[in-house]
Amino acid sequence: MDLQGKTVIVTGASSGIGEAAARAFVAAGANVVLAARNEAALATLAKELGDERTLAVATDVTKREQVEAMVDRTVERFGRLDAIVNNAGVGMRASVAEIDPGEFERLFQVNMMGPLYGMQAAIRAMRKTGGGMIVNISSGTSRIMVPFIGGAYPALKRALEIMSDYARAELLGDGIKVLVVLPYLTDTNFGKNAMGSSGMPAPDFAAMRRNLPPAQSAEFVAKRIVEAVRNEETEISLAPQRT
Repeated sequence: MDLQGKTVIVTGASSGIGEAAARAFVAAGANVVLAARNEAALATLAKELGDERTLAVATDVTKREQVEAMVDRTVERFGRLDAIVNNAGVGMRASVAEIDPGEFERLFQVNMMGPLYGMQAAIRAMRKTGGGMIVNISSGTSRIMVPFIGGAYPALKRALEIMSDYARAELLGDGIKVLVVLPYLTDTNFGKNAMGSSGMPAPDFAAMRRNLPPAQSAEFVAKRIVEAVRNEETEISLAPQRT
């Protein structure tokens, strides 16, 4: 995919990987729709990146009508939708025995229903123009056990990967590609913003820094996402390497 002049939606664009991805897509020549709940942060980012190349749409991905309105506004402004990056997400620290059902339902709404709403709205738009690309941001925690996180968040990320695999096969005839991205250690505030800590010991971050490879920057992850969209890849795993 040649990104020059293409239109890309990035959810969770107010910080972290989403913000970095928005910057990277604009640098690659794309028009970028910035979506998140933090309207003020989106407005600031849109002004910095250039109002002529961006559109800020305050969106709660757990609300289907808001996601559909976001896609409608995208098409109204730029004429088409070529890619969507379903990046908005929230973490959770809780042992299986102590998961709060209400918090898990919230986790499910953000991490599973949000991407599903985004995929369905994007598919309808992309079918009208002959194709596009869906990017679902998963997590390396779906492939390795991280004891201090617990099973709730990785379980939903694994489910998102399976849903992505089925969508990839189902959409082949529509010219719509599906990419799954698995970041591992990324230097963002994601962990600090995670819900819950029921039944989980406080992680020893000092020990983690000694025993784990260095965390990757959000900018590095964003660069790889842009490269993978250009190359129309199906999955990229960003496991860090020890130096």
